[in-house]
Amino acid sequence: MRLLRSIAEFPRKALTDRFFFRGLQVNEEELIKAMDVCNDALVKRWAQRECSWRELEQRARSELQLIHQIMEDQADPRSKCGALLALIEGHEKERVLKKLEELRSKD
Repeated sequence: MRLLRSIAEFPRKALTDRFFFRGLQVNEEELIKAMDVCNDALVKRWAQRECSWRELEQRARSELQLIHQIMEDQADPRSKCGALLALIEGHEKERVLKKLEELRSKD
C-alpha cells in the first residue's frame, strides 16, 4: 500500500511543490516520465499538454488531498489500493470514493 501511495504521490508532488526537484541534477520531464510505472493519467495529461498548467496543478493538489483521504479511511489495505489505482487511472473523486466504498463492502 505504501508503494502504491508513493507512486500516486510522486507526480502530484512534483507538479505542486516548486522545491520538489531542488538539488537534483536531472531533467524534470524525463524523471517524471521514468517514475510513471502505472501509466498515471495525470502524467499523460501533462505530457500531452491536454490542459493548462494551472488546471493541472489544481487537479494535482486536489488529488493529493484525495490520497490523504483514502489513506485516513478505515478501509482495509486492499480497498485503499483499489481506490489509489482508480485515482491513478484518472477517475474523478466521486468515482474513486465509490470504488473505495465498493471494495470495503465486499470484505
